[in-house]
Amino acid sequence: MEKKKYQNLHEQQDYGVLLERLVNVGMIFLVVAFALYMTGVLPPLVPIEDLPQAWTLPLNDFIAQTGAPTGWGWLDHLATGDYLNFAGIAFLATVTGICYVGLLIGFIRDGKKLYIYIALIEIGLMLLAAANITGGGH
Repeated sequence: MEKKKYQNLHEQQDYGVLLERLVNVGMIFLVVAFALYMTGVLPPLVPIEDLPQAWTLPLNDFIAQTGAPTGWGWLDHLATGDYLNFAGIAFLATVTGICYVGLLIGFIRDGKKLYIYIALIEIGLMLLAAANITGGGH
């Protein structure tokens, strides 16, 4: 049997396993949240029958007509079917950061100083981007 030229580091394998598990959890959450929304178990903030007309409105009119939250206001509406989905999306957005923290722990355990610094920089940049401190973005 021919030996592979390249081998995955155990950190790469750990990252991949954690990534797969967290994405699966997020996807299951999204499916359940969508089912709760579509079945009416959780009532929506914006009734489904009003959506086609509301979607044609300019953003400010849509917010005024529907009472849709802006910014982090969606957190106050997690008990509604249409906004519970946001929690699953937000969770999926954090998966890479969680995986990097897992890498950082492994690098600290193994004493890999350069990789520790790289992981810290990556985590710091992700936090900086998430906080939107620089004012960039949309």
